[in-house]
Formats: sequence, structure tokens, C-alpha cells
Amino acid sequence: LLFLPTAHAVPYIAVLADANCSHCHVNPTGGGMRNSHGAMLMSEFSLKRNAGFFDNDYRGRISKYFGMGGDIQLQHLSTIEPPRSNSFTVPEGTLYVSADPFSYLTLYTDTDLATVTSREAYGLIHNLPGKSWIKFGRLNLPYGLRLQDDSSFIRGDLGLTFQLQVIGIELGAEPGPFTVAGAFINGVGSG
Repeated sequence: LLFLPTAHAVPYIAVLADANCSHCHVNPTGGGMRNSHGAMLMSEFSLKRNAGFFDNDYRGRISKYFGMGGDIQLQHLSTIEPPRSNSFTVPEGTLYVSADPFSYLTLYTDTDLATVTSREAYGLIHNLPGKSWIKFGRLNLPYGLRLQDDSSFIRGDLGLTFQLQVIGIELGAEPGPFTVAGAFINGVGSG
């Protein structure tokens, strides 16, 4: 049996370091697949603490034009009181895939493996003047920190969970340590 401690995204470290979400993620508004730098940080500071089990140099890229990654959580529940039970569940399993056919275009999707549904599927035109971008397709609204906990006060109470996607166009820029983003959408809850 292998035990690994829970790994969490740490947006507060990015805030303290004056780093934008795009410093570690493919998505400029954060969350989802890590870019090469984010994969390296995850490998160096989280996975390698686990007795060398993850000693490899994978940085989220299969080739210059194709990337793949994922996140998985496994949960074991066991009771010793009658009636006894023993079960394993997968509360979260996500597969991330990106393709970069041109230096300015990324095609991205992430799929929830538990429900086999795509959470986000978009095209991202990046490297525009002023560190700006245009994102189009099925996306999560660009709001707040992308905490994985949908029950947090800045997500769940406002209905802005990871289960809410919309069809739309997002425009954004990173002037210095700030990220500014807005979206034109087809209506909340319609994705």
C-alpha cells in the first residue's frame, strides 16, 4: 500500500512571489494543467518528498507540440465496527491535454475522468502585446483564485464552481503582477 500526502495548489505562494497564475499553469487565469515550470515545481517540492518514488524528469510535454498531465485523488474508506466495510473511491480524476500547433495558439481540454465529461475545451491565442490573450470555447468564468475546493466561500456560495462552464470569449492581460480578465458569455449555467 502506498500512501501519499494530499497535494494542493498554493496560490498564496504565487501571490507572495508576485507571480501570475500563468507562471505555473497553461491557463492564464490559473487552474488545470501545469506548464513546464509548474510541473517542475510540483516535481521538486511535492512529489520528490515521497521517498524518491517519483524520480523522473517529465515536465508535462510529450513533444514540442503536445502536452499531457493529470490530477487524481484516491480515497480509502474502512470501518471496523459492524457492519464492516472497505471501499476505494476516486473523488477526483482529471486528464489534461494541450496542443500547440503554432507559437501563439494553444488548444486545451481537461476531462473529468469520473464522469467522462469535458470541463474546459478552448483555444487560447497568447503572446499578444501587453502579455494579453484571447480565449474562446467552453470555459470556466475568470473569477477569483482557482481553488480546487468548490465549497470555499469565494466559489460555492456564489455558484462559481468548477461544474459551471459557459461558452464564450475571454479577454485578459497581465500588466505586471496583476491579472485582469473578463468574458463575453452565452449565459451563466448554459454551458
